[in-house]
Amino acid sequence: MSDEQENTEAESTESVKKKSPMLVMIIVAALMVTEGAGVFVFMKMTSPKPVEAAELMGEDEASGDTLVEIQLLGDRFQNMQQGRVWSWEIEIFLKVKTRNKERVEKILEERQAEIRQGIGQIIRKAKHAYLKEPGLETLHRQVIAYVNKVFGTDADGMNRIDQVLIPRCRGVPRDF
Repeated sequence: MSDEQENTEAESTESVKKKSPMLVMIIVAALMVTEGAGVFVFMKMTSPKPVEAAELMGEDEASGDTLVEIQLLGDRFQNMQQGRVWSWEIEIFLKVKTRNKERVEKILEERQAEIRQGIGQIIRKAKHAYLKEPGLETLHRQVIAYVNKVFGTDADGMNRIDQVLIPRCRGVPRDF
């Protein structure tokens, strides 16, 4: 009977050894799932609600600090500073705060011809190299100085125009 007991004990220890790796993997998987669920619940409880995020965005808009784009002009201008006639297709946009948008649009409507003439003079008098700059830095400076003079400042003493954007500035020689 001792041989039978030894065989039974050997078989049982062998089966325990075979089941042990499977049991360890099940325990590890259960711990990982529990940890993932815990992190999910924690993040869900501590993150802001969608309504709260919308309210925060509404506060920015109510204060009038969000920026909007207004097209100043999109036209063709000639430049002969290089000794050749060049035609430049230019678009200019203004970035203004929402609280200044109405006033800027009103001034733009009232003084449209004057503004087109002023920008046209800047383009016609610009050196060819200024119009060919990769970032159009010189042209940006000249246009921002002009529009700040035209649109003035708001009640806080800040310029109504925050930024000038020139997404298109293409030149084509016209004297061939």
